[in-house]
Amino acid sequence: MAAAKATEIKALIDAKDMDGLARSVADFDDRQRAEIYAAFRAANGKTASEYLDALFKNGDYKDLMMIVLDDEIDVRCKLIKKAFKGGNDERCLTDALLTTTPEVYARVKDRYHQLFGDDFESTLRKEIGSKTVWARMVNSWLAFCRSARNNAQGDAEALKAALIGVKHPDTDTVIRLLGTTVPSEWKQISEAFESIAKKTIEQALIEAYKGDDELALCCCNATLHCPARGAAYLLSLACQKKGDTDRCCRITGMLYDQAEQCKVLYAHYGNLAKDIRATMSKNLAEACCVLWHVM
Repeated sequence: MAAAKATEIKALIDAKDMDGLARSVADFDDRQRAEIYAAFRAANGKTASEYLDALFKNGDYKDLMMIVLDDEIDVRCKLIKKAFKGGNDERCLTDALLTTTPEVYARVKDRYHQLFGDDFESTLRKEIGSKTVWARMVNSWLAFCRSARNNAQGDAEALKAALIGVKHPDTDTVIRLLGTTVPSEWKQISEAFESIAKKTIEQALIEAYKGDDELALCCCNATLHCPARGAAYLLSLACQKKGDTDRCCRITGMLYDQAEQCKVLYAHYGNLAKDIRATMSKNLAEACCVLWHVM
């Protein structure tokens, strides 16, 4: 199957069939992607993304498919490396780092060292530091030091005290809870918080923080619920105002395997197909809608 699918992908790239190429890869899971792309490289002497790069002109559709047709871990490493150049790109780093699981992050660290010869964790500490709320949240998230506390009501009350009715939020408490809570308990904390605060955690974070700090905290909140909700949150940001094409390409390319849940959870923010088409170019929008299974 992998060899036949690799042949199909090559033919679609040769024909520059944009819609057909997106449809061809839309239902792959991570394992299938790896098998098919390995077969493509064995047959053609280059990766699928390298092959596409040589034939397609630059543009947002190409940017998206270069991610889709590459190994996810390699993509994350390349995005991170690029984001470190010329001053950190916090939006890109958020997308690449705060959507990781412990398993994905372990692979990113190893692969980053293989690709670039640098120890990833020491490089990250040097590049982002620990002074901003954004950097502190990134560092806490990537520690992946989570354990059950069995005190959802108490944690919700602590979070409410940290965010509601105070002149300045208690950031230490906010980061501690986001960085150390297991996903199953975060759902319970969120329900308890909404009951006592009469607003969601996301709403409270948006009121208390701005800019990259808000981005990191809200992304972690969403991803703790489930990866698809994190993808939905970041897609909603990509579809605001005139649209963030780079973020749309990153999140779609890395996380479109979350499509079945994401397209449902995005309803919290709007209509995914409508929002993508309103803010992205036609070719990019149609490819993204195919990958997210929304039309």
